Amino acid sequence: MPSSIDELVNVASSLWPSKYQEVRPGNLTRFIAPFEATLGQDPIERAPRGGPAGGTIYFESHNQQDTIATFALLGADLALTRYAVYTQMSPDPMVYRYLWQIRIVAYDALVTYFDALTEEEVTALHDQPLTVGELLSAFIKGERDRWIDDHVYSNALRGVLGGDDDWAKETLAYGFLVESTQPAVYRIWSRPWLVTK
Repeated sequence: MPSSIDELVNVASSLWPSKYQEVRPGNLTRFIAPFEATLGQDPIERAPRGGPAGGTIYFESHNQQDTIATFALLGADLALTRYAVYTQMSPDPMVYRYLWQIRIVAYDALVTYFDALTEEEVTALHDQPLTVGELLSAFIKGERDRWIDDHVYSNALRGVLGGDDDWAKETLAYGFLVESTQPAVYRIWSRPWLVTK
């Protein structure tokens, strides 16, 4: 695991829970059905039908307070502590356009969206030690500490997107997706991007 997220919260195995589901909550290559069905449509058509907020943003994070406030505007429950965390490293950042991602799944979503656990099983699960807001902040800080070495560009990301280290240089950015507001299913990922002259 590229960061200390596993030292801050309990990270679930991509195979947990073991009950068969068409889409496992730990399968980060798939989206929950309401969102997956809208991929490829224009942004107006992709607006969530079941809630007032949601969507995807791509951003740099120079001001954590503003970033976290933006997540709240998208409908993220930043105080949530009853959730599972799944992580995935990119097998190829050039192809998949991310470095590392985490999916945050409210325990209730394990029952409703994924049919992975019963309500009784969810009741027995423990709260995470961090709120969703604290976890998102820790992810952003951890990735910045890992990739950025000179405040702007990243030697560790040099060439990941084909940059020549002169006209085009790689640096770090992020993406955030609200797959569902109720029950909560969110993703955050780090991603390289090219800064050009």
